[in-house]
Amino acid sequence: MIYRNKSPLSPTLSFPLADLVEGGFRTDAPKPLNITQPEGPSFTVEGNKVLWQQWSFRVGFNFREGLVLHQVGYEDQGRVRPIIFRASMVEMAVPYAEPRAPYHRKCAFDVSDYGLGE
Repeated sequence: MIYRNKSPLSPTLSFPLADLVEGGFRTDAPKPLNITQPEGPSFTVEGNKVLWQQWSFRVGFNFREGLVLHQVGYEDQGRVRPIIFRASMVEMAVPYAEPRAPYHRKCAFDVSDYGLGE
């Protein structure tokens, strides 16, 4: 069976997602999700730098790795202690021994299957 870009969600996927969900996709609209922070957020964002409680880190993306965190640090007694210089979730392809697409080859974190970092 050959799958052509029939996915209602993403033109980059080469298999119909509805075939993977028993009974197909939901047709009822989800109820609104309202998130409020009456006192404001507990974090600040300055460019690509995020400051949250005593933590600080820089956020980046690239096409090969997707999300990349840089300069993760923790402020302790007025001094920022470096925790991680650079961290990324690089993919790992895993054959699942399932002949049907897309299970014959999926990624461990399924990041590139859905275009994270693109």
